[in-house]
Amino acid sequence: MKIYRLLAFIAILISSSVMSKSVIKEDISIGAGERVVFDSEILKEERNLLIHLPSGYAKGNDKYPVLYLLDGERHFAHSILAYRLLQEQNFAPELIIVAIPNVNGDTRQRDLGLNTDSFTAFLKNEVMAYVHDNYRTNGSNTLYGHSLAGYYTVNLLANRPELFDNYIAAGPPLQTKVTDFYKKIVSHKSLDKSLYFSSANQAEEGERVMDALKAFSEKLEEKSPEKFNWKYELLADQTHITGYYLSLFKGMMYVFKN
Repeated sequence: MKIYRLLAFIAILISSSVMSKSVIKEDISIGAGERVVFDSEILKEERNLLIHLPSGYAKGNDKYPVLYLLDGERHFAHSILAYRLLQEQNFAPELIIVAIPNVNGDTRQRDLGLNTDSFTAFLKNEVMAYVHDNYRTNGSNTLYGHSLAGYYTVNLLANRPELFDNYIAAGPPLQTKVTDFYKKIVSHKSLDKSLYFSSANQAEEGERVMDALKAFSEKLEEKSPEKFNWKYELLADQTHITGYYLSLFKGMMYVFKN
């Protein structure tokens, strides 16, 4: 009896040894894209871009639309996951994704709220120009922004609509600019653009922001350019932060629906 127990014990040891040798652990690095670092002549500082290319980019000659992300350090990773799923299900085309990070968070208020003219010049003449010159783009551009960056996104649509074809704004605080932005949008009578904007619930966004977004959507519902394609969505079960992921996901589905 003892010999059988000994043989069983040896068999377990051998099995464990074989198993331990067949399991290999390695550190992995999932390459989402590439980082471009350059000195901005317009902003007088070093800036970064994070760029993700479609899976077949290196093997072909196709040209692609571009999705630009404000607050890029926050939205780059989740935008790639959302885009891949939507593209696989034919809800979005293959895209080049360009994320524009802030500089240690210090430049956000300056660029997106206080000194938007300089940032817009940087966006158009340096960022978009670089992407156009160095990657195979087809001329179709989409801009995404959340919160203050969402405000900047709607501001750009109202004042410089020629820069992008599609605008996605999550939780934009429009309360001081509803009438101004609306009048400028309506003044572009042949505006052939798409806008998706959203908000979380009132407890998250605040009463003033919610009232402004509701008023903005009501004005657009009453009158807007014939070719202007827009949608406002209340994400009542989301917070101001969780809403930014869902807004990008649903926003891409909306602006790329055709």
